[in-house]
Amino acid sequence: MLAWQSYITQEQQALRLQREVAQRVAAQVSAFLHEPENQLRFVSQVEGLPKLDRDKQRGILSELLPYQRVFEELVLLDHKGHEQIRVSRNRPAPTVLGDRAETDEFVIPQTRGQVYYSPIRFEATTGEPLMSIAVPLLDARTGLVDGVLASEVRIRAIWDLIAGIRVSPGQSVYIVDAQNTVVAHRNPSVVLRGTNFAAPTQDGVQPGLNGARSVLAVEKARFEGQELNIVVEQTWPEALAMAINSLYIIMTVLGATFVVSGF
Repeated sequence: MLAWQSYITQEQQALRLQREVAQRVAAQVSAFLHEPENQLRFVSQVEGLPKLDRDKQRGILSELLPYQRVFEELVLLDHKGHEQIRVSRNRPAPTVLGDRAETDEFVIPQTRGQVYYSPIRFEATTGEPLMSIAVPLLDARTGLVDGVLASEVRIRAIWDLIAGIRVSPGQSVYIVDAQNTVVAHRNPSVVLRGTNFAAPTQDGVQPGLNGARSVLAVEKARFEGQELNIVVEQTWPEALAMAINSLYIIMTVLGATFVVSGF
């Protein structure tokens, strides 16, 4: 009975530790992704931005690229979804501007007045994760949406965040999106080979990413219309090593006691 109570206590403690790590990482991921949104909101407050001349618009957006190095591209859309200005960090200036009137990054901010976060996607050449974030531009006089400021954001820093976490033996931290795709892991090859994992709805002892029995906890990082699952797991033998060893010792002692009693 004492051995079983020790096992249960150790399991609960291991699960609590996984939850604490998951909550901490979720807070860091949320803070990282909300920072580009805050910068876009700051620029969106420039009075009459959609109606400024092209040189002033380009100058304002170009200043934001080096200030927030996560931005790969910034696009100013008018109230009909037509591109007015598009500036990129590593791409040449476009000769022809496009029309994004049918895209979610325009429709959602324009019709609902809400910030838009896209699902995470991966760049074809480098495999790096990207996300689109767009904010509405409000007319100060009417309060109506007068345009949209859209961006393409590199979120490679989330990989660095995960890689920098100190983990215990047998412990792993990774991020899974709503489509069950692993988008961040301490080992980038896990992401690059398109690994999938269905994050469980309840914490507990269950199969982990590699199928091994693990003590596993999930915490959600939520954004406008999107969510990421922060998963922290530790293999069952490592997480419950103390309780298992205690159980073995007690069972050995009891076995020896029965043998002696028999004699």
